[in-house]
Amino acid sequence: MLTAPQTKTASAPQRGGGEAAGRAWWLAAWVGGVFAVLMGVTLLAGYVRAKADDPLKSPQLREYKEKLRLNPTDEQTKQRIRQLDLQLR
Repeated sequence: MLTAPQTKTASAPQRGGGEAAGRAWWLAAWVGGVFAVLMGVTLLAGYVRAKADDPLKSPQLREYKEKLRLNPTDEQTKQRIRQLDLQLR
């Protein structure tokens, strides 16, 4: 049996799905942007804090190192530097 070829009738495109997808992409971009800004602020705060807490710039450590330069064989000063280094780290 032969049947007549069927043709598709042109239907109007549905806009609801396209608008929902656009909103989803916009929301995903917005959430990603907020996340990126928060991560940047966190990294910047960590960097600033790390610069302020630099253990190698301790005044007490500098003092012990100066004493060691004046007397390189002083074992007690060497031990104090080691202990202070462990405390600062």
